[in-house]
Amino acid sequence: MTALSLGGCTLGLDGEATGSMSPSPMVTPGQDGGDESGPAPQDNGGQQPGNNQQQPPADSDDGQEPEDGQEPEDGQEPEEGQEPEEGQEPEDGGSSPIQQVTTAPTPIPSLQAEEGEEGQGGVGTMYKKQYCQAGSVSIDSNNWFSYSGFCDTVTVVGDNNNLVFEGIAKLVVEGSNNNISVLVSSVVTIAGDNNQVSVDDGLSSVKFTGDNNAVSSGDSPGAIINSGSGNTVN
Repeated sequence: MTALSLGGCTLGLDGEATGSMSPSPMVTPGQDGGDESGPAPQDNGGQQPGNNQQQPPADSDDGQEPEDGQEPEDGQEPEEGQEPEEGQEPEDGGSSPIQQVTTAPTPIPSLQAEEGEEGQGGVGTMYKKQYCQAGSVSIDSNNWFSYSGFCDTVTVVGDNNNLVFEGIAKLVVEGSNNNISVLVSSVVTIAGDNNQVSVDDGLSSVKFTGDNNAVSSGDSPGAIINSGSGNTVN
């Protein structure tokens, strides 16, 4: 008997099939025209193979470094070793910023008036008190004298004196570079040079035989005799 085998099922001559039938595998044509066996590719919705795999999440910030060792923000100094603010003292052994200290100027003390010894004088020295006596008074050099009372005649024979008189009938200046102030005087005669004489009241006459002397008076003297040069009366 000749048997025909079909798909795993054997047919006898009488047409009965013997054996079990199993489905034939699906045959698909290959690219080269041959048959390829095997299951058909699954439809993955157009995705490329491997697209259904989970991708790692993208970085939250572009270019951001990880937190460990993270760089400080732009312009911000790191906390450790941070520079102190302007004018702020550093905390740990840092050097203090230079502070400009403005000190008030020291006032110049006023000249103290002290009573000077006879024959000595200077700036700030108090005039030594003297009393006028009847007759003539002669004064040498470098004195700071203040005379009270009324003197008949005062002759300044020295230089560089600073003298104050309450009243003089007649003042004669023979020295140079003297500064003399008189409240009341009638007659002033100056034979020396570079003297300054001030008479507040009562001046009646002035006579110059020296040079470069100046007399100032509250009253205009009635008579002025000038045989020197450079002398003035105001």
